[in-house]
Amino acid sequence: MQRLFIGLLATVWVIPKANSGDYSRYVLMDLFYLCYDPSVLQISLRLEDSLVRHFLPKFFFVTLLALVPKEGKEKHKKYLEKNSAKMATSTGFVLGVLTICFIVGEVELCSCFYSHPQEHYCVADFVAVVRVKSQGKGDGGIMAYHIKVKKEFKMTEKARHALSQGLIWTSSHEAACGVTLHPTRYLIAGRIRGEKPFVSLCHFVQEWPKLSPKQKKGFRKLYQQGCRCRVRMPSFVKNHREPFCSWETFRGKTDCQGLYSLCVPTGHASNGTEECSWVSTAQYRRCMKERKYEREMEP
Repeated sequence: MQRLFIGLLATVWVIPKANSGDYSRYVLMDLFYLCYDPSVLQISLRLEDSLVRHFLPKFFFVTLLALVPKEGKEKHKKYLEKNSAKMATSTGFVLGVLTICFIVGEVELCSCFYSHPQEHYCVADFVAVVRVKSQGKGDGGIMAYHIKVKKEFKMTEKARHALSQGLIWTSSHEAACGVTLHPTRYLIAGRIRGEKPFVSLCHFVQEWPKLSPKQKKGFRKLYQQGCRCRVRMPSFVKNHREPFCSWETFRGKTDCQGLYSLCVPTGHASNGTEECSWVSTAQYRRCMKERKYEREMEP
């Protein structure tokens, strides 16, 4: 009831604003644009099917959708390019997101920023190759998988003790960032929550055979050399004194920097700040050359 009440207040605020300014009526469209482009923010919304139980919240949801203009995605994208700074900082956009989160009945929201494998390694409590044996029982919204640790690449003592139980936990629902594991080997970079080893869509979970050779070497020993550096998307660099590499290939067909390189310290600038750069390998250079050619051939 509290969620619905807050949603109604947000709705009352958004609807008048949608008619008072050109940029305000794009508030909700921006939310769905984020859903459309998961390379920056991964968002998953799941709505319950019960029409009766959630009729009133969904009525307001449909009302808000009616505010979205019909000109189409292309016109909206051009509008975003022209007014992105205003939209990103507008209170209307924030309230638009809150409205969606609060008024649509039982909405479960999973959101996390897309991260480079090196970032996953550096912030994880454990990084290991595990073999999934079977699915276990659920416990209050979370469920366990029976696993066997095959190789340890990074492990705190607390994580080692937790994994010795032979279980790894995740949310029972994909909309709440839960992951589905199959009986095979995975590279998992996860965290410890309470006393449980936990993994989600926001962590690195990939079948071991599907990793590139450079990624395998990175998780084994190379990524740890770059943990003083941060890997940032170009638009998310806030502190230029912080040593970082600009992750420019996260968009597109092939992520050259994610698959074939790592970010390491390379010295200090004249102002004393530490500098980092991408490690250049033959495969990385070849990938970047192909990527440049593909971009040049685009209409």
